[in-house]
Amino acid sequence: MDIADQQSLDPDQLVLRPSRGKWVLVFAGSTAFVLAGLWMVRVGGPMPRVPFGDARLWGWIGILFFGLGVPMSLAQLLGSHFNLTLTPDAFTFGTLRGKQTYRWSDVTSFSPRVIADRPWPFRPIGMVRFEFTPAVSERLSAGFWVRKLGGSSGGLLDSYGMSAESLAAKMNHWKRRYAR
Repeated sequence: MDIADQQSLDPDQLVLRPSRGKWVLVFAGSTAFVLAGLWMVRVGGPMPRVPFGDARLWGWIGILFFGLGVPMSLAQLLGSHFNLTLTPDAFTFGTLRGKQTYRWSDVTSFSPRVIADRPWPFRPIGMVRFEFTPAVSERLSAGFWVRKLGGSSGGLLDSYGMSAESLAAKMNHWKRRYAR
């Protein structure tokens, strides 16, 4: 995806949208498994190689599990909640818990991290990790979720149509340019 397509009219603001290709695949895969689950519920019957239950039970489990992927992928594709917005003051990104905003001075650096190294022909799955300054880390460590996640760092789980390395470099560039 071309960055120029994502940039707003304000040269000091950049809005990056979640990767469309990835979320179209999640939507298609989730929809296919929901349809397979519906078929299993409709047909029913014993399943000799499963530890318990029949086709109806496993169909409902599939519908419930993969059914969550349909609205989530549509929200990523059609909504603006999950965009990453870079401004001179801060960066903002959406999560399931709401929008998170951090000033550039709250973060020491951004770095790419591999979260799933897959064999050829697939690319590794990466994310951008950021380290908070000690003062911000101490302030955030009072929160339950931050304590559970280590307290001193955060991350962007989507690379917004770029590689994790490119996004980390872009974020570091904005930090150097605007941190006060």
